[in-house]
Amino acid sequence: MCHTLRWPRELRDPGDLTSPVPTTDRELELAEMLISEMIGVEVEDLHDEYAAALEVFVGTLAAGGHALPPPELAPLEDLMAALEASVQRARQTQNAT
Repeated sequence: MCHTLRWPRELRDPGDLTSPVPTTDRELELAEMLISEMIGVEVEDLHDEYAAALEVFVGTLAAGGHALPPPELAPLEDLMAALEASVQRARQTQNAT
């Protein structure tokens, strides 16, 4: 996953983003359906909690504060072993029927 951080002052006007290809009636229908399903969602109510927490973190460090140690991570699972076990269970279930 790639995440690019942008500060509000770094955002620029994207200009004209209209498509040079004409929009089909089906695309307009689907867009209207999507918008109608999203009624009740106010864009102003949405906020980026990760960006807000990161800004507080950076501000704390800039003010001379200290970072907390990262939380202890759970041990990683061996994906190949899990896959092999899943295949074995599937084979046993298939042979039992």
